[in-house]
Amino acid sequence: MDFPRLLVPIAIGAALAACSPEPTAGTTPERAQGPAADTAATTDPTAQHRPPSKVARAVDDAALSTKVKSALVGDASVNGGDISVRSSAGEVTLSGTVPAEQITKADAIARRVEGVTEVINSLTPAEPLNKPPS
Repeated sequence: MDFPRLLVPIAIGAALAACSPEPTAGTTPERAQGPAADTAATTDPTAQHRPPSKVARAVDDAALSTKVKSALVGDASVNGGDISVRSSAGEVTLSGTVPAEQITKADAIARRVEGVTEVINSLTPAEPLNKPPS
């Protein structure tokens, strides 16, 4: 099994695990049921203002990295396997060594992935195989 195919199920499992709400201080993990529960969920003033947990951010970053890596590997015009992808809060960093003509292609592919807000392209050009004698 290759690396990108392994990351997809891991990222999906972690994302699903992160979807479970964390109990807040002074509350129990049980949830109320019925009309009162619906009202409580929609009237909680802090419910929409809680920052995402560290785990949720890490899962989001891993999922985004996986989506970008999959897009790169799936495109025949770049050597996606030679490109490392890291992400943080929508910012994606590409690194590795690829043929010079693939650097801008990889950048464009990464920018098209949903959730990417910025691409930091740290790719370096590989030495040509047929280098002219000096």
